[in-house]
Amino acid sequence: MTDQFVSYPQRIAHQCAESIIRLMKKDGLNWTKEWITPLPNCNAVTGHQYTGTNVLMTSLNALNFGWTDPRWITAAECKRRGISFKSCKATPIFYYKPKEELENEPNGKNLWSGLKWYNVFNLDQLSLTAEDCEDFIKLPEADIRVETQRFSDIDNFISKCGIQVKEANSAFYRKTDDSINIPPIENFKTDLGYYSVLLHEFIHATGVPDRCARQCYADYHYIEKQRAREELVAELGSAQLAVWFGITKEPDINNAAYIKHWVELLEDHPSEIFKAARDAADAITWIKEIVKCHMPMEELDGSVATQAA
Repeated sequence: MTDQFVSYPQRIAHQCAESIIRLMKKDGLNWTKEWITPLPNCNAVTGHQYTGTNVLMTSLNALNFGWTDPRWITAAECKRRGISFKSCKATPIFYYKPKEELENEPNGKNLWSGLKWYNVFNLDQLSLTAEDCEDFIKLPEADIRVETQRFSDIDNFISKCGIQVKEANSAFYRKTDDSINIPPIENFKTDLGYYSVLLHEFIHATGVPDRCARQCYADYHYIEKQRAREELVAELGSAQLAVWFGITKEPDINNAAYIKHWVELLEDHPSEIFKAARDAADAITWIKEIVKCHMPMEELDGSVATQAA
């Protein structure tokens, strides 16, 4: 890897990229399967759901150390409650200064500018008493709805965003008429496969100038590396949406060609995993702002002013 990392976040990005590369080389199209958890990782006290880089950080550490609880608690909260975390490995949670503050800084658009962090611990790491856990958020009960109900949620969700879904011979998002084009559901081996692709294309739809204005989306048809970057953003974002809708995202065979590009990209520039995760977080933030009512899942957490990395 050629990126020179001198700061703590850069070193963490390097480690994160190495973990992702190992999964891509080992599992290929299934590289997200091992670390995408059934329930969104969140703060045990506030219920704040992590997005972007913080999904990667918490999920990869949980995978590596065998933690299964999706709830996390800050070091500061542990100290306040008298909970010992001695000898426990901390997981960093990153966040950015408000955008209006960054605009006044000379390097405000740099990936590392305004990046802050604090440490959290998974509940499985700690020796907790019943009293310690009294006011922690409760794990939700298993979703007993049939899959078709969850799929209906996705259809309603996308329609609320004002994006058309049209039948086509292949799957793609078209900016000219703001539509997701996708083969009919009968053409897929499973309904789950159809909705996995639909969520992937939905993330692409957030890349246009009047939404998230992603540069990698703008350059998609002109620069091969930018196309690979945009596909990585869509894969990370759609994986998070799949969790929130309670479905298991199926790998898209069309992404097979990108695995090699993703590995090369991260090997040469480890910070790209943070950039892709940040772009995925921006897409989720846009989704939250557009769809504020009748959500089929808990309202997406975070804020526009202080975005999770």
